[in-house]
Amino acid sequence: MKPHAVGSACHRVQMELDEALATGTLALPAELALHADGCPRCGPEYRDTEALLSRLRGAAAGIELGPVPQAVDKVLDQITREAAPRVFSMVEASAGSPGAQHRQKQVRTRWILGQVAAVAAVLLIAVGGIGYAILKVNEAVSGVSPGDVLAKFASPFRFTDTAKIEKAK
Repeated sequence: MKPHAVGSACHRVQMELDEALATGTLALPAELALHADGCPRCGPEYRDTEALLSRLRGAAAGIELGPVPQAVDKVLDQITREAAPRVFSMVEASAGSPGAQHRQKQVRTRWILGQVAAVAAVLLIAVGGIGYAILKVNEAVSGVSPGDVLAKFASPFRFTDTAKIEKAK
C-alpha cells in the first residue's frame, strides 16, 4: 500500500483516528466519515478503531472495584501487629537510656569521620590530577618531561654521595 498523501482525505482520517486513540473519543467530521465509509483503506481502520474504543468503554464498566479481599486484609493486619512492637521498642531505647545515647554518638562520630575521609580522598585525587595536568602542559610547552621536573624538584632532598651521607650522620 502506498502511504497517504499529506493533506488528502485518507491522511486526515488517519490523523483523526490517531487523535481518537489518544483521547478515547472518535468524532469524525461529516465529510471524513463519508470518505471513511467508502474508502477501502480508511474504512477498516475506522471500524477497527470504533470497535476498540467501544470495547474499552465497556471494559471499564466490567471491572469490579469492590472491597479488598479478606486475605489481603489479614496480611496487612499481621504486618502491622508484628512491626508495631519493634518500632515502639526502638523509640523507647533511643528516648532516654544512656547506652542508646552513647550508641547514637558513636554512629554520628563514625559518619562524620567517614565524610571527612571521603572529602580528603576526593581532594587528594583532585590535587594529584591537577598537578599531573600541569606537568603535562609544562612538557608540551617546554619539552621537559614530568619525570625530569620532579627529579629537579626532589634533588635537594636526595643523598647520592656517600660522603654527604657520612657527614649528615
